[in-house]
Amino acid sequence: MWESKFDRTAPIYQLFSKVNTIRRHAIANSNNYTTYPQDVINQDDHTIALRKGVDGSQTVTLLNNNGASASDTTVSLCAGHGFSKNTKLTDIISCNTVTVDNKGCIGATIKGGMPMVFYGTDALSGSTLCGAQGKSDVDLVSVTVSSLVYTTTISGTPTMVRTATTIPLSEITPTGTSGSKSAGVSVRPAGGFGGAIAVFGLTLGASMGAATWLMKFLV
Repeated sequence: MWESKFDRTAPIYQLFSKVNTIRRHAIANSNNYTTYPQDVINQDDHTIALRKGVDGSQTVTLLNNNGASASDTTVSLCAGHGFSKNTKLTDIISCNTVTVDNKGCIGATIKGGMPMVFYGTDALSGSTLCGAQGKSDVDLVSVTVSSLVYTTTISGTPTMVRTATTIPLSEITPTGTSGSKSAGVSVRPAGGFGGAIAVFGLTLGASMGAATWLMKFLV
């Protein structure tokens, strides 16, 4: 896997980012999400629906083999999902919402062959997904600037020397931004791949997890 310079606007990056984020959020909201056995709650020739997690922190994923050019199709998930009637759900891939009907069924409309991952809309708080506020917002008070220098002063062999300096945010002059300098900046790391966040022209390393395939993230 590449370690830097991802195209963060690419659809596959956005997909991995979202499913990685909801997995971390579900784990944070449940002590046994990772050990809960994945259940197949519905399947036919073209779709399979999987549920993972206890009631209140479960994900329901709907996968299909329709293909991107297929017409819209609707699947009713009426058992095994664990959501109560009239519960509002959000598909974290498209950010569209659906409400469990009075029969306890989820009416899921598959568009363009895209997968769907449902999570309780109210339970998304703290996830940063689909407009939800994130618990991972960080108020920065300083940044650490690292540099990598190559030198040939040790036995004539190219040698790599890494240095790091921590600078209070109050001493940083903003570059490439408008407005006044702030004593604290709120940065919301996006879910997804390992990478870096540019802050006032400097680089703040951020650990954002690893990419996972849609099926694997449920395990």
